[in-house]
Amino acid sequence: MPEWTRLVRARLSALRLDAARESEIVEELSQHLEEEHETLRREGLGDADAQARVTNELLTPEALAAWMRPLRQSHVPPPVAAGAPRGSLWRDLAQDLRYAFGMLRRQPGSPPAPS
Repeated sequence: MPEWTRLVRARLSALRLDAARESEIVEELSQHLEEEHETLRREGLGDADAQARVTNELLTPEALAAWMRPLRQSHVPPPVAAGAPRGSLWRDLAQDLRYAFGMLRRQPGSPPAPS
């Protein structure tokens, strides 16, 4: 089984990502490469040929950008210390109320059934 994490880490080194974000991307891409390798093996390619094809795909300039495009949407929240305030109570309450009113506007509730 090829060591994909080393190859992915080497490709990501120029991006200078923070450690948590880099680990997330390395894990995701390594899993994708492993799945691609296994698919090629099931299709009849030998281990060396499947590994070479997946490695060549990783090394193309547009491949890394294509694989990272959906990952950019993901966000790793910063760790929160226990007991630390997370935000403004009033801002959070206002956001919750806006959401609730929006949901009621889109899907008004039905009247209660008669007793």
